[in-house]
Amino acid sequence: MRLNALVALAAMALPALAQDGRIQSIIDVKYGDPATITTLLMVFPNCGINFNPGLRTIQVCANSAAGLKTIEETIRRYDVYKPAENIEFTIYLLVASPDPAKSGPVPAALESVMKQMTATFALKGYRLFDTIVLRARDSRTAEVSAIAPTRGIDGHAILYQCRIQSARITQDDKGKNIRIDGLRVGLRIPQRAGGSGGPGTVPQFNYAESGFNTDIDVREGQKAVVGKANLDGNETMFAVLVPKIVE
Repeated sequence: MRLNALVALAAMALPALAQDGRIQSIIDVKYGDPATITTLLMVFPNCGINFNPGLRTIQVCANSAAGLKTIEETIRRYDVYKPAENIEFTIYLLVASPDPAKSGPVPAALESVMKQMTATFALKGYRLFDTIVLRARDSRTAEVSAIAPTRGIDGHAILYQCRIQSARITQDDKGKNIRIDGLRVGLRIPQRAGGSGGPGTVPQFNYAESGFNTDIDVREGQKAVVGKANLDGNETMFAVLVPKIVE
């Protein structure tokens, strides 16, 4: 940028007279979103208001010094520091079977969910497969991949992935909600592809894909069954999600 352009920009940082006699100023935005704050300023009539997202500034052209002062005070009112909010997701992966004998330990926090699932589905044996804790910044992506503690056929690892494309915090008169877009829980389950495993043969394996994708709105602290996926045999995996907003 040339020197004369820099001088002109610096001069506009303080109130100055426009060619039509109105007062103009450039105001720095420190914390908020210049576009959002500019939208609020549209309630002031007969004022020229624009913003620069790159420089994080709002340009104001007011009819009077008093009008300019009111606009500046409004900007300062809404341009305040807010601590970033994070969302912590606890995702319980449960395996369900028609056979009650295949039941196993389930966290006490899921007691109410288990009663609903037992009454809804024709599956009587539930056990915890794994627990995922995933933290995401508001409106950002989060992802985790892991090896499940439970092994598959012939001791081969079961792999899984959990991904949230975007999680956004909203609020209504009943409290805070989390809008989740692109929730993906995927499993890679080992399966025997060939060979009997007897003398002179080597068992061959490949991985079968299973999982689900969904978008969902969940209230903070709500325990929500967000999807299910088929496993080998008659077993089914469910995902129960519990969101919590933290700073």
